Amino acid sequence: MRVIAFDFYPDEKFAAEHGIEFVSLDQLTESSDFITLHKPLTDKTQNLFDAARIKRMKKSAFLINASRGGIVNEQDLYQALLDNVIAGAAADVFEQEPLAEHPLFTLSNFIPTSHIAGYTDGAISAIGERCVAQIVQCIKQGERPTNVMNGLD
Repeated sequence: MRVIAFDFYPDEKFAAEHGIEFVSLDQLTESSDFITLHKPLTDKTQNLFDAARIKRMKKSAFLINASRGGIVNEQDLYQALLDNVIAGAAADVFEQEPLAEHPLFTLSNFIPTSHIAGYTDGAISAIGERCVAQIVQCIKQGERPTNVMNGLD
């Protein structure tokens, strides 16, 4: 299987270590069978997948949004799925959360989930393990926690 990716800030070392080839967004859109989105919502990513980009996808392709609502234009996706522009889509995130009724939910080629990607048994277990490791790092080793969000000492 060939794994390709697009990133505004590609990590070439990571890609080389994992057999990933970075390509342009257009190349990724036009050649992928499955596109999964894992980006934060920013000015650059807002409506990144709109009608024009979705139309560039293969007719047999699937779009999976596991990142943030707003990256995929939901109305454009609805119309594309209704018109069979792409084969299908799934989303774990939506512009309006908690989930409201949406025409997407009536389509057989769309799978919605309710923002649960991080709630697998493995993910919950990993959260506990990381918390304990951070506590040990701070208390026993006297080190600053990894991934401090506010940057205060």
